[in-house]
Amino acid sequence: MKLRTMAWTAAMTASAAVTLQAHPGHSPFSEGTKHFVTSPSHIGLVLLFVAMVCGAAQFLKRPAERSFVRAIAAVITLLAVLS
Repeated sequence: MKLRTMAWTAAMTASAAVTLQAHPGHSPFSEGTKHFVTSPSHIGLVLLFVAMVCGAAQFLKRPAERSFVRAIAAVITLLAVLS
């Protein structure tokens, strides 16, 4: 994957995640990443973020890289659901 494409995908993912409101009172990452991943009221945003990460994984050329990024997305989902 080209560095330019990776940077563009990361920027779009970050801007979409930051502009959304987690719940009334604060933006998703204002309380920290741990709060974002583990708070039950953020589950919709976490799932949207994970879907965008999985979509970005499609741009990776090597299957091992795609699998690694998808595994990270699965771990984030598990943390969000189990906490």
